[in-house]
Amino acid sequence: MKEHKRCLNADEPGTGKTIQVAGLINETNVQRVLILCPASLRLNWGQELEKWVFRKLQHVEIISYDSAWRGRVFKELRDNNFDLVVMDEAHYLKNGDSKRSMAAQALAAQADRVVLLTGTPVMNRPKDLFIILRIINKNMFPDFQSFALRYCGAFLQTIRVRGREKKVWNNEGSSHEKELGEILRSTIMIRRCKKDVLPQLPHKLRQVIEVPSNLQSCKKEQEKWNQACSEIGYDQALRQLENGVGVAFEKMASARQQVAIDKVPFVIEHVTNMLEGGKVVVFAHHRSVVDALMVGLQSYSPVRSDGGMTDKSKDESVRSFQDDEQCRVFIGNIQAAGVGITLTAASTVVFAELGLVPSAMCQAEDRCCRIGATAESILVQHIVLNGSLDVKLARMLVKKQEVADMILDI
Repeated sequence: MKEHKRCLNADEPGTGKTIQVAGLINETNVQRVLILCPASLRLNWGQELEKWVFRKLQHVEIISYDSAWRGRVFKELRDNNFDLVVMDEAHYLKNGDSKRSMAAQALAAQADRVVLLTGTPVMNRPKDLFIILRIINKNMFPDFQSFALRYCGAFLQTIRVRGREKKVWNNEGSSHEKELGEILRSTIMIRRCKKDVLPQLPHKLRQVIEVPSNLQSCKKEQEKWNQACSEIGYDQALRQLENGVGVAFEKMASARQQVAIDKVPFVIEHVTNMLEGGKVVVFAHHRSVVDALMVGLQSYSPVRSDGGMTDKSKDESVRSFQDDEQCRVFIGNIQAAGVGITLTAASTVVFAELGLVPSAMCQAEDRCCRIGATAESILVQHIVLNGSLDVKLARMLVKKQEVADMILDI
């Protein structure tokens, strides 16, 4: 990072990227530093910089992505001409049309040094990388179409829109993964795995626990899924479900939530049994599921972290779980609690719901597998109901992760 003024630090989650940035500040003459990050990580960044930066700076600004693009705030940031701009969890910027992404690109263009941090730059597929790479070096891949043709397996596809056929480019695939990985590692990307640089960290063991079930909610979910597939096709239905938009998502959203709620009693029973071995971290997607788990596990002084809480409250939940022996369970939303925090007090992670993005789930489980962990292994368990859509999605997640591994890891 010291030698290359614009780079991507893609070290695996838990390898200390925040401390590496502090080291860069200590070893260079930067005076004005801007940290862009998810709102939930602002307090953590302040604490880490105070702990690890050993020289006085003229100005340090730590601000969330969702605040940075707003009119007056953006103008003030742009006028500051920062020496170093750091973008944490940079995969948040993958949508080039979003306001947060456009603001980040503009701020990066003015800075002398730019460091993007993310242990999961490929969230789903190679197209997720394009904007991240443009922020670092806009000349590396001049246009998206040529990038997509080479690395996204792009092809023309016929779809139906309001009863009429239309040809569109499908950029959802993957191709020449190893070539792309070699280009990135030889030019702008630092990528090290925990097993290489932190061999003392515990290894992860993963289990899928399939619970027998004849719940009516599973049958309704399957009916809605079959209906969506018959209307727009399996691939298109899966893509809409994954992106959270479209007919398939609308048809499936309530059905999937009901399945998750009906699964809660099984999860509570399972977590209760696992608590005999120590503290447990539980991840879910829907807030209603988090609510139900908090009630069902109240005997174990649980704490929570979800999108409806303030940064201070989330931080207090983490501290309680880490330091208070009476607090046995941490219940978090996969998105809100899946990045930046440390939950090394537990060696067991239970997913009450299955996400659609493998890298987000890896990020979440890595909250327990970080510097400071003392367990020999981290047990990661996914609870799925027999007959639910999660059984099919699990296979899709494995395939997506294989694509990311081919690009990022040798």
